[in-house]
Amino acid sequence: MELIKQAQKQKIDFGGYIFINEYAGQALLFDGQIITDSFNVSDMTDPSGKRLFDIEKEAFHTEDGLFMNYEFKPTNSDIPEPKLSYMKGYSDWDWIIGVGIYVSKPDKEIAQLNSNFENESKLKLLKSLLLLFFFASLTYFILRHINKRLLLQISIFKEFLHKAAFNEEKKKLNDLLFQELRDIAVAVNNMTKESHTLNTKIREQDHHIKSIFEAADNIAFIITDIQGEESVITEFSPGAENIFGYHKEEIIGKEVAILHRKQDVKRFPLMQKLLAKGKKGFDGETVLINKKGDEFPALFTLHPLMKNTEIVATIGVAINISQRKKAENALKLLKENLEQKVSDRTTELQKRYDELQEKNDELEKYNTLFVGREFRIKELREKVKELEKIIQTK
Repeated sequence: MELIKQAQKQKIDFGGYIFINEYAGQALLFDGQIITDSFNVSDMTDPSGKRLFDIEKEAFHTEDGLFMNYEFKPTNSDIPEPKLSYMKGYSDWDWIIGVGIYVSKPDKEIAQLNSNFENESKLKLLKSLLLLFFFASLTYFILRHINKRLLLQISIFKEFLHKAAFNEEKKKLNDLLFQELRDIAVAVNNMTKESHTLNTKIREQDHHIKSIFEAADNIAFIITDIQGEESVITEFSPGAENIFGYHKEEIIGKEVAILHRKQDVKRFPLMQKLLAKGKKGFDGETVLINKKGDEFPALFTLHPLMKNTEIVATIGVAINISQRKKAENALKLLKENLEQKVSDRTTELQKRYDELQEKNDELEKYNTLFVGREFRIKELREKVKELEKIIQTK
């Protein structure tokens, strides 16, 4: 209810508001108002006959939610207007939460912005053309004046850039007469120095990564291309050799499917769809196959290797957890034995308790009889005394 109240307070531009419905159709927040009685929207349609709640249910089962275009009456009008909503499901509470706006107001603002932008663009274009003409004319006359000297300096500077790019060689500034070229040369010299430092760091980092890659003898790193069920192994770490039993030379170029069970290979296309979105293709326990054909339990993670925003390969990381599984099974068996012993002991104690309870019930019965007998003897004694008095009197 606190969440619903907070959602009701949210102010949405263009006359929009948040709405919340249960998956069963009960409205919780509708038209900006909290619903406290029974109000089911499962059969609600817009003027065109579109079943709105059917689309909301579809959004509930869609991971990224859905947008919906439809017509709806604003709170201050009886005439339906075009509306755009975005909806998403929250399975923990079986809620469908959405937010909608009426598109007429933003359409007007967008049209006005487009008009203003068009007018400003024309004015800027005219100014740009005038400035371009002015600088083009000025450049033409300047270039005529310094053409020979500039051509010579350009030739020198071109040679300098070539040496800086391919040999990381710095240029002596005295060879350049123009201050502008000297300023550029200073920047290029600094860039060359930074490039040399960066390349050195990259080579060192690459060496460190390669050392880690080769040193992890109990972790398998396997790089493959992205061909689905026909993906080919392109890199196989020493740890992978140790775990799977293959030598790098004999496994490179073969399909990675030989390391997986057939039922897992069928899931490769689904994994690649996840990888294409930048997500892990798989992360958890699975069963892998070594060179001998023996299956063994493993922790396996499949990551995408990206270049810019494009996936170019995959890297799988695997750890053999056979020993851990054996320990878990032994612990499970020990736990089951302990539970059985506890259960047997509990049954025995319950049986003892029932026997004691039965004896206690018998004692209570005898105690009751004994107490009744004492009271009866007392009454008889009083009767005897009365009889004795009567006899004496007679």
